[in-house]
Amino acid sequence: MMRGRRRPTRARDVSPDVILQAFEPAVARSAGELRRLVRETIPTATEHGYPGWRAIGYRDPQAGYFCGIFPQIASVRLIFEHGIRLDDPDGVLQGAGRQVRFIEITPDEVIPEQAIRRLLRAAIRLGSV
Repeated sequence: MMRGRRRPTRARDVSPDVILQAFEPAVARSAGELRRLVRETIPTATEHGYPGWRAIGYRDPQAGYFCGIFPQIASVRLIFEHGIRLDDPDGVLQGAGRQVRFIEITPDEVIPEQAIRRLLRAAIRLGSV
């Protein structure tokens, strides 16, 4: 029998709270506010903790994976999987990749809730097409 490289097994989802325990309280609070915002805006989304990425991902039954919360050392990024395709009239999206765009939030700044809600809804519409 020929043995090739084994793919690493994928760790099971963990609670998002477990993911956030690894970060400073101020970063975890900002991530918590973003979690609340995603769940309120897209109540059909399911939330998954991904320990390998140290992130929290969101899937919609119709749109699939559409965004994630990625805590950093001193900030939190709310990423939009297909952010390149989203209209951004508020000018809050960052990033220059081919697909993903993100909003970076530091604990001392106000979260642009209305802009994020618009982007979340647009991301769901985009994924449902």
